[in-house]
Amino acid sequence: KMRVHSNGFVGIGNTTPQARLSVEEYGIDTTETSTSATTQTVIHTMSASDFRSARFTIQVTNSTDSTYHTTEILMVHDDTNANITEFGKVFTANEEATFDADVSAGNVRLFATPATTDSMEFKVVCHSITV
Repeated sequence: KMRVHSNGFVGIGNTTPQARLSVEEYGIDTTETSTSATTQTVIHTMSASDFRSARFTIQVTNSTDSTYHTTEILMVHDDTNANITEFGKVFTANEEATFDADVSAGNVRLFATPATTDSMEFKVVCHSITV
């Protein structure tokens, strides 16, 4: 049974979806973040009490140089620490950013640290699995 919850999220087979689209134990979310600095920036956040692990597909657009970077990251956390591994990294010119994650204030945060101060856009698709 599908329903749109009051939070605007769509759930199939569950009562309160915790992601934009939830299908029983599986959640799908997307985010978009822009930056023009080399400081570490949060590009995705999710509830640590709702989700234990996730696969992130990240697309980076450097609009200053018209160059692109995509990568995949797997993440799992133990409510205190978030561990990631990156794979499938592909870029057209240079690696545009590095990535990290942590658990803070009940949330898992995915970070990007841009390699330059060029204008960058980070698009993230998060496939998450509930606790």
